[in-house]
Amino acid sequence: MDANVRDEGQHSAVLAEMNRYIPVIHGMLDDRKMTLRDLAIRSQISKSRLGIILHRQPAKRVIMQLPEFIGILRALGFELIHAWAGAKKRETADITHDKSFDAFYVFLMEFNATFPEIMLNTPELEGVEFRREWSRPLAELLIKRVLAELERRRRVRDEFALEEN
Repeated sequence: MDANVRDEGQHSAVLAEMNRYIPVIHGMLDDRKMTLRDLAIRSQISKSRLGIILHRQPAKRVIMQLPEFIGILRALGFELIHAWAGAKKRETADITHDKSFDAFYVFLMEFNATFPEIMLNTPELEGVEFRREWSRPLAELLIKRVLAELERRRRVRDEFALEEN
């Protein structure tokens, strides 16, 4: 394969991946009511560089470097998991109009951020190692327990609604 063709393919793949996150960053900026100037000061990336990285028109953007991406997220008070969840939420927005999915992504971020810390700070688990082969069974167990709790809460809500009538 010609090196230029391979580089062009890699370039377009990186640009496509980056374009998943730019709208998320714009949303984070809007939520924080921050301007590009504010972001430039906090991220220590020049305003002109931010302007071409985060341009509203995808065709006018340049590829953001990973340290820039992380710097932008940190300046906004977010981590990579927040950007991933934001992109996933946007990708599923057409099939998940239900606002409860917003809370679901918050749950995913919270779980990802807090579980390792809690596990490390639980004396009873000292010396326990997490094994890769446990991932699927533990995920299935967690999903079943979360779904059971959601069902329990739905029943309580429905019972409460019946009592009001």
